[in-house]
Amino acid sequence: MGPRRGNEQDLSSPTSYGQGTGSLGGHGRTVGQAYRAIWNAVEPVLLKLAPHAIRVYGEFSPWSFAATKQGFAAGRPPGVQAIAVHCYHTVIGGLKQVPQDSAWAASKRIPPWCSEMGPALARPRTRLWVVPDTRASWNAIVRKITSQGPYLRMTAYYYYPDL
Repeated sequence: MGPRRGNEQDLSSPTSYGQGTGSLGGHGRTVGQAYRAIWNAVEPVLLKLAPHAIRVYGEFSPWSFAATKQGFAAGRPPGVQAIAVHCYHTVIGGLKQVPQDSAWAASKRIPPWCSEMGPALARPRTRLWVVPDTRASWNAIVRKITSQGPYLRMTAYYYYPDL
């Protein structure tokens, strides 16, 4: 059996919780190139099985939207109708990066979707990669980033009790 994969293949994790235990990168390919190869194989099957489903490209993580860009280096992947972005309020990237990611997606005429995000409300702080928020501060920063990235078409909250 090969390495297990999760929903954020740019990350390697020693456990099977959440992220994959192996990275997509390697064998002379970037994470984005490897993801694109998988997309190219799977997208026609998705189109055939669920022709009315919206096909969403990506999501990697708040830290590496660059992998999404790598997947577009050879041109727009077939069938892409939206790009997923995890929009957590992180120390690096995350919510703060959404306006620039939205501008890039707009240049490709593809709406970005903040498909997973939520405030870090847990006390004491249990995850060092997030910026702690109150509900009010979280709502304020979400309003700010959505006004700066008018191409953003969807935001979805995700309950993550550890945050």
